[in-house]
Amino acid sequence: TWKWWKAGNTDDYLGMDLGTHGSVQLTTVDAAAAAAHFSIVADGNITLNATADIALVATGNDVTVDTDNFTIESAGVSAPDLMLLSTSNHAAGSNFIFKKQRADNTPADGDAIGTVTFQGEDDGGENQVYASIAGLSEETGDGEEGGKLKFDVASHDGELRTGLVIEDGNAEDEID
Repeated sequence: TWKWWKAGNTDDYLGMDLGTHGSVQLTTVDAAAAAAHFSIVADGNITLNATADIALVATGNDVTVDTDNFTIESAGVSAPDLMLLSTSNHAAGSNFIFKKQRADNTPADGDAIGTVTFQGEDDGGENQVYASIAGLSEETGDGEEGGKLKFDVASHDGELRTGLVIEDGNAEDEID
């Protein structure tokens, strides 16, 4: 095990343990608190290229990714799959949540909250959106909140057309 300390402070350190079969464990220690964060700052790409699996374990229960695009790619048959696996012994299931929160805190009627888009290629090799499901805010008034769910499909000429709309009605507890 190797340890590196900042000059004048032997309580806080970065440790590296070289284990069996060349395994490596990096450890950061802040003796006074739990603030020995580990950051990688690169002036280029960061690539994890493992010949086996990659496991992220967050004992604090949160993983946050700040990015504009997140792509999962696979050349496998019927893949990739995105699984939300709940292993707790309770009746509730997993949640897939789209959340719209404007930075200026001014939600508006008709805001798109989230969209699931089904896209593929046509026989000419062009990208084509074949269907989509969109969740919108129909009414954002405090105490009057109402939603809208739109199902669109590509018509015979490839244009998306709304086939089904489920939305807040004009009376309490009414859905149109």
